[in-house]
Amino acid sequence: MAAMRGSAIGRFRIVSGTIVADSASPARTTTVKLVFDAASYTSGSSMRDRSVTDSALEAQTYPTITFEGGDVDNIVRKSPTTGTATIRGALTLHGQTRTIIVPVAVELKPDGKLETNGAVTISYPDWGIAVPSMLFGAMRAGDQATIDFHIVATPG
Repeated sequence: MAAMRGSAIGRFRIVSGTIVADSASPARTTTVKLVFDAASYTSGSSMRDRSVTDSALEAQTYPTITFEGGDVDNIVRKSPTTGTATIRGALTLHGQTRTIIVPVAVELKPDGKLETNGAVTISYPDWGIAVPSMLFGAMRAGDQATIDFHIVATPG
């Protein structure tokens, strides 16, 4: 299906978020809680957006997507302000909560902002999400979606 419609690049609105960490000891001090508005998905295609929010995510029934974590491991400092790690946490999606491990690249900016990039792959059936399809179910997408993310946290 990717050949027919291409990869989708979309965004979700963060309803609330808190990241707490001491850069001197991130493995023992990091906590993360992010809440996303499931109905806020936007990709530039209103038809795709409705399909994702209404059919796949069922945002009217499951209005938020939440990640809560803090078990930081595999820390590699590339400089005093950059590095990589993995964060273990609970992702609640489509009414299901599962533990996931998320690899992240982190940079602390001079203005105190924390920029985080990463990616996580989910399997639709693991979360009780129907595999997206086209042409009345004749053409199905793959069973997985990779979610790339870029999050900027401001001090406060």
